[in-house]
Amino acid sequence: MNQSDQSNQQNNSSESLNWQNQTEELEELDFESQSDSHNLATETSQSVSNMSTNKSFRNFLNKSLVSGFVLGFLVFWGGGKLLSRSPEVEQNGQEVAQKSSSSQGRAVTTALVENSSVNRIIEATGTVESTDLVPIIAEVNGIPIQEILVREGSVVKRGQVLAKLKDNNLKTEYLEVKARVDQFAARLAELKAGTRSEEILRGEQRVKSAKARFLAAQSDLRLADKRVTSNRRLIDQGAISRDRFDEVLNQAQSDRAQVNEAQADLDEAVQELEQLRSGNIPSVIAQAQAELSQAKAQLQIAAVQLENTNIKALTDGVIAERNVQVGDVTSTNQNLFTIIENGNLELRLQVPETDLSQLKVGQVVEIGGDKSDAAVITSRIKSINPVVNSDSRQAVIKVDLPRQAQLKPGMFLNASIIVAQTQASTVPIKALLPQNDNKAIVFILQPDRTVKARSISLGSIVNGDRMEVLTGLESDEQIIVKGASYLKDGDLVTIASKLVESVK
Repeated sequence: MNQSDQSNQQNNSSESLNWQNQTEELEELDFESQSDSHNLATETSQSVSNMSTNKSFRNFLNKSLVSGFVLGFLVFWGGGKLLSRSPEVEQNGQEVAQKSSSSQGRAVTTALVENSSVNRIIEATGTVESTDLVPIIAEVNGIPIQEILVREGSVVKRGQVLAKLKDNNLKTEYLEVKARVDQFAARLAELKAGTRSEEILRGEQRVKSAKARFLAAQSDLRLADKRVTSNRRLIDQGAISRDRFDEVLNQAQSDRAQVNEAQADLDEAVQELEQLRSGNIPSVIAQAQAELSQAKAQLQIAAVQLENTNIKALTDGVIAERNVQVGDVTSTNQNLFTIIENGNLELRLQVPETDLSQLKVGQVVEIGGDKSDAAVITSRIKSINPVVNSDSRQAVIKVDLPRQAQLKPGMFLNASIIVAQTQASTVPIKALLPQNDNKAIVFILQPDRTVKARSISLGSIVNGDRMEVLTGLESDEQIIVKGASYLKDGDLVTIASKLVESVK
């Protein structure tokens, strides 16, 4: 029984050296008790032995009874003595445990209630918009896109080529017009130089060629007319199809057009020959000059169309949209690209009319995205729209945004407008035990190293790791930070000084 109590006391006191010392004292008490019992048993045994040597064998039975009585008495006396000591041992153990626990306490870290600068803010949300969007459209219709040289987000300069169109046909047209310009320029130069015999000879030759083409065209037309007449009879008889007859009619019409064209060329050649024979007159030279001017105008148009196959930026900026792919056919009413002029973006915040009295141009605005790890952008209010929306009862606040690749028109952002800065008491967020109604519990360190729970009212988060305290604390009070969640009112604590310094 005593050995079992001793074992339980040793197991329960393993947390402190003082308790172990007390246990050793209890063991010494038990050992003294056992020694006293042993000495009493020894003295009694000697007495019985002396009695047995002085009496005769016939008193043997009386000797046995006496010995049994003595042994029983020793057991009863020794056990009672030890039992009488057990409550004392248990009480001493409890006192030692309480003394050990109260002398150390739970290890905690502390921090002081500090005065910090607190921003008074108005929360708002808004959309990223471009200050100026410049659309880029094609100047020519129906030409496929051959190459695209930029992508969304590319920074471009005014005049930079954004895309190239397929320009083969326009190049051919340009070269043809340029050849006519050269021809008219040469003719005008000849006219101004005067008529020569070789020019009259070339004029006569041209008249002959024109007349030959005219006669050939007339012959083809007569043959076509005959075919029309014969085929009309055949179609009336049902010998040929209507499609075949239409082909003959079309050929006759084409031949008639050829005759008219050949007649015009012949008349022009005859007129020129007559002019050459009669000498150059001012009207002929003026006509040649007009023809040259007209050809030059056509060349200029062809050059512009050819140049328009290079789609260029109209301003410096950033490509906000690209609406086409290689192979798409252009249309003059299609927006190929959209450029943010000079890359200028702004955030348009919606602010309730009740907050407008606190706002003014130039106030600091801290802008962050939906992601918590997004970097905060600091800017200022650029303008405040004086008109309040009659439906939403909100006004638009414009804030300039820096040129950043991650910012794009249409993005949704949150913002905090700093309207004032004040001084307020703050504590580490880690020291708070949150409660309802924007309140929390903190533990105040007392002079006797005990803690006292106190309810406080909370304000704004400061610098991400501290909380504004509206009521409940005084400056320079020391509160528990690490270990606060394990405490209760009145607990004794031990301050971990190294951790305290790091918190401060």
